[in-house]
Amino acid sequence: MSGVTEVLGSAWMVVAATDYEPNLPLAVLQDEQLANAWRDELTVYHESRPPLDANATDEEFEEAYARVEAWREAHPGGELAAGCMEFVVHQIPLRGAASP
Repeated sequence: MSGVTEVLGSAWMVVAATDYEPNLPLAVLQDEQLANAWRDELTVYHESRPPLDANATDEEFEEAYARVEAWREAHPGGELAAGCMEFVVHQIPLRGAASP
């Protein structure tokens, strides 16, 4: 790529990360503050996951599981993001054609 493109600026990619799967890109934003704000929003939502009690009765567990499924379906990062461990913002270069 050397000589063909030049760095025109930066973008910020928000990803859902785990230790056991590849990162899941969720969005690329042109504004770092917006990327960080969305990451924070995702984190707050993620931390609101309803609990599952291993000692619950079958009926209680089914009700709790339904709440978790509703939470997963409403996740602002999408259902796959609901299974991640954290959200991270990566700065990436925006490249374009080199000036003549």
